[in-house]
Amino acid sequence: MKTKVQMILLLSIFLVFIGKVAYPQCNTPTAQPANLVLTANTNSVNGVFNASKDADHYLIVRSVSSNLYALPADSTTYTVGDIVGGGFVIAYQTDTTFTDANLYSGMQFYYYVFAANSLYCSGEPAYLRTSPLTGNATCLIKSLNITAILQEYYNSGTGLMNQTQGLN
Repeated sequence: MKTKVQMILLLSIFLVFIGKVAYPQCNTPTAQPANLVLTANTNSVNGVFNASKDADHYLIVRSVSSNLYALPADSTTYTVGDIVGGGFVIAYQTDTTFTDANLYSGMQFYYYVFAANSLYCSGEPAYLRTSPLTGNATCLIKSLNITAILQEYYNSGTGLMNQTQGLN
């Protein structure tokens, strides 16, 4: 039977070494996610996709170009706003849904989703750089209520535009 001092010593040694666990090198995923569905609004795009069979994270990049000029680099953790290949990182996450907000209406955006592994491994993350899941969406243009505008500025009795302050 171990004494209390021996138990404390063993626990101390364990706690010292637990932070130095040697994890295996991260494996590159073998499959990208699939079936990206994008839904555009006037200033945002919502996306959903099917998970990769062996990835634990996804790097999502938005661009105004149909091609990225560079791909994510292994062992580089990207954060929202970082630039990858001319596009902007909008997420590095485990979830298979995303919302990209504060976009310009009427613009077309291209999305690239890369499978990655970074949990319980060293040298993380490891990205699958070939054939990312891609899609594009155009944010809707805000509609104008022409009837309300005409009613405000047009006098149907005279057939003339109403004079507004600041206009002569």
